[in-house]
Amino acid sequence: MVTLGGQKFPGLQTKSGINFWPWARISNRIVDGAENNVLDYYKVLLKK
Repeated sequence: MVTLGGQKFPGLQTKSGINFWPWARISNRIVDGAENNVLDYYKVLLKK
């Protein structure tokens, strides 16, 4: 669990310590469309 703005969310952390929330990205993709491409998101995370 990670804390953001005083609320706890299920999240993940990269080896370098960067927190991310894949569930939020997927939700954004469904709601907002293709500009929130999940594959591109993970490619960026893999570089960190």
